[in-house]
Amino acid sequence: TLGGMIGNNSAGARSIAYGLTADHVLELDVVFADGTRATLRRGGPAPGPLAAAVPLGAVGRFPALMRRVSGYALDALAGPEADWPRLVAGSEGTLCVVEAATLRLVELPAARGLALLPFATATAALEAVPGLLEHGPSAVELIDRHLLDPSAADGGLGLPPDARGAGAVLVVEQSGEAARVADRLRRLRGATVVLDPAGQARVWAVRRAGIARALGAGGDAKPLPFIEDPAVPTDRLADFHRAVRRVLDAERVPAVWYGHASVGCLHIRPLIDLRAPGAAAQVRRIAEAVAEIVVAHHGSLSGEHGDGRARSELLPRMYDAATMDGFARLKRLADPDGILNPGVIVDPEPLDAGLRLLASPPLRPHRTAMSFAREGGLQRAAEACNGNGACRARAGVMCPSFQALGDERHATRGRAAILRAALEGHLPGGLADDGLHEALSLCLACKACAAECPTGVDMARLKVEALAHRHAAHGATLRQRLTGHAHLLLAAGARAPALAAAAARFAGRDLPVPRRAWRPGPPRGDGPRIALMADTFTRFLHPEVGDAAVAVLEAAGARVEVVDPGCCGRPLLSQGFVAAARRTARRALDRLAPLAMEGVPIAVLEPSCWSMLADDVPALVAGDARAAWVRDAVRSFEAVVAGLAPAGLAPDRGDVVVHAHCHSRALGAGEEALAAVRLAGDAARPSGAGCCGMAGAFGYEHPELSRRIAEMGVAPAARAAATVVAPGTSCRAQILRTTGRRALHPAEYLAARLPR
Repeated sequence: TLGGMIGNNSAGARSIAYGLTADHVLELDVVFADGTRATLRRGGPAPGPLAAAVPLGAVGRFPALMRRVSGYALDALAGPEADWPRLVAGSEGTLCVVEAATLRLVELPAARGLALLPFATATAALEAVPGLLEHGPSAVELIDRHLLDPSAADGGLGLPPDARGAGAVLVVEQSGEAARVADRLRRLRGATVVLDPAGQARVWAVRRAGIARALGAGGDAKPLPFIEDPAVPTDRLADFHRAVRRVLDAERVPAVWYGHASVGCLHIRPLIDLRAPGAAAQVRRIAEAVAEIVVAHHGSLSGEHGDGRARSELLPRMYDAATMDGFARLKRLADPDGILNPGVIVDPEPLDAGLRLLASPPLRPHRTAMSFAREGGLQRAAEACNGNGACRARAGVMCPSFQALGDERHATRGRAAILRAALEGHLPGGLADDGLHEALSLCLACKACAAECPTGVDMARLKVEALAHRHAAHGATLRQRLTGHAHLLLAAGARAPALAAAAARFAGRDLPVPRRAWRPGPPRGDGPRIALMADTFTRFLHPEVGDAAVAVLEAAGARVEVVDPGCCGRPLLSQGFVAAARRTARRALDRLAPLAMEGVPIAVLEPSCWSMLADDVPALVAGDARAAWVRDAVRSFEAVVAGLAPAGLAPDRGDVVVHAHCHSRALGAGEEALAAVRLAGDAARPSGAGCCGMAGAFGYEHPELSRRIAEMGVAPAARAAATVVAPGTSCRAQILRTTGRRALHPAEYLAARLPR
C-alpha cells in the first residue's frame, strides 16, 4: 500500500490535516533504468542519471493546489534544496523503481469525532464546504446517495428519520482533545454527532463498502474511473460539480460521486456499458469535456490516483508547452529507452486504448449446470468482481487460503480474474482449464465472499460451475466421487465400523470413522412440534449430538419429531456433481416439504446442511415450490433453542469460546450459536477467528494448509479457553486434530447444563 501511495503521491480523507504522501517521504532507495542505484533525500546529491535535471525546476507552471498530482513535480527541484523524494513521489514508476522508503510518522490525535450533515443534493453539500473549513476539520467527506446502504433505513450511517431522503451527506471530522472535538461538532446545526469509536468505524465502513457496492451495481453499466479524481479549489467545488453534471446530463449518463471535499478532490464514476455501441467514443467526449472544465476551474486532472493511461493524454490541456517539454526532458534523463511504465505521463497512449471489455467477446448465453439468472448469466456473475480488493483483508472470513498464503490467485479477486479469462477465451481449456482449477482447488467454498465481498461475488457457486465443466471435459477423479457420495460411504461404514476404520487407515488419512447409526426414540409430550433433521454427520458420526439436541428441545417443552431426509446434497454439490445434487436435494424435499407445509419448524444441527437447504437448494431446483417452503421452515438448532429459551439451565461462569461456522456467518446467522450458548454461559465469547480451515473434505485433501489456516485463529482461541463450542462438524474435527481439545456442539453444551 505504501509503495502504491509513493508511486501516485496519494492521500486520503485527512490530507487537509496531514498533506500528501510526498510530505512524509524522507528518503528513497531507488534503481534507475540503467541499473544505477541511489539514495534520494531532500538537499542530497543529484543521482547520476538526474545530474542535469536541477534546471528543470524553473520550467514548469503549476496550479496553486494541494491535491495536484498530475504530471511530474518539477517544482520539487526549485529553491535552494532539490527535494528528490518529492520529485519521485507521484511519478508512477516512470522514472525509477523504488526499493525502500523512510517515512515520517505522526502522532495519532487523542480523540476523533464525526458530524453527519445531510443535504438535498450533492451541489448543496459542496456549497457548504468553504464554510465548514473555517472550523478546522481534519476531514470533510462527500457521500452521495448511491453509496448509502440500501438495506438499512438509516443508510447505515445512523441518520435520523428526517434526513433519510438526503441526496448527499457530508461527513465532517474533528480531531484533537476530546472536549474540543465534541464542542466543535455540536456547533454544526442539523448535524448527527458520532463520538464513540465504534460508531465512527461504522460510518467509515459504509463509505468504503458503498464505493465497492456502487462499482458492483447490477446491470451492464458500470461506474468507470476515467474522470475519477479531479481536484479544484474548494471555493469552486459547487460550480465544478454543476458544470460536470451538465456534461453528463447531455450524454444521459448517471454517475456516482464521492470524495475528499475538504481539499476539493472528487471521485466521479460515470455509469457506462463499454460494450454498448458508441461507448468508447462517449468515454472520450466526456473525458475531454471534463478536462476542459478542470482547467477552467484552475484544477488538476488527478488529485489522488495519478494520470495513468486514463488521463496522461489530456495533460497538454492542463500544462503549457514548456511544462510538457520539461516533463519529457526529465523522462529522457531518467529513462532514455522508455522501459519504465511506458505510455504514462510522457508519450502517452490514447485514453481509450487497451480497454479490456472492448477486446473481449460479446456477452453471450453460456450453457450452465447452475443457475445464474439472478446475476444475468454466468459471465456477468464473474464480471461482478471490480477489483476492489476487500478479499485481501485479514480481518474477515473471506479467502482463508489467501490469508494463509498471500498468493493473489487464491483471493476472490484473483480467481474471478482467471474465471473471466476462461470465459473470454484466453485460457485453452476454458472453464475446464488446468490453471483455473489450480486456483480453484484451494477455495474452501466457505461462502464468506457472498456476504463479505461488497459486490457479492459468490466464488463457491462459481467453483461448482467450473467443476461441472471440468468433469464434462475430463471426467471426475475417484477422490471427488467418493467425497461427493460421503453419505453412502458413511451409511455403509456404520454397518461395519471395524471395516470402515481399517479402510481409513489404509487410505493414510485421519478420516472420520462412522459409528452406529443414530436411533432416536419416538416423539414425547404434547408441546409445540419441532422437527429435528437427522443429517449425515449426526446419524453416522456423532449420534451423541442428536441425543443432546432431543434432550434440550424436550426440556424446553417441545415435541421433537426426528426426520431423516437422507443427504441434503451438499457433498455432491461441493464436488461439482450438480445433476446428482439436484436429484438428492429433491429426495430430501420429499421428506421435509410435508412438515414445512404443516408449519412445523425444522431444526438443523449441521450449519452446512442448513445453508444448503436455506440458500443453495432453492437455486438448484428453481421452479420447485417445495424448495421455498422448506427454505422458510428450516432453522439452525441454535435459533430454535433461543426461541424456546429452556428454563433451569445451570449457570456457567467459565471461559467459554464459541466458534461460528462460515456458512452461518455468510447467511447472517453468525451470532446464533453464541446467543444459544449464552442461555447458560452468559460470559461466553466469540472465538474471533475466521474459517477453521477444515471445510469438509478440504482439510483431508490439503492437510498442511488446513492446519496453517487453523493456526491463524481458531486453534489459538481453542487452546486459550476452558470450554470450546462449535456447531460445525468440520470445525470440531479441526479443533480436535490441531489442539487435542474436544469441542462441543451447542446441543451438547446446553444438555450438560440441564437440571438433573
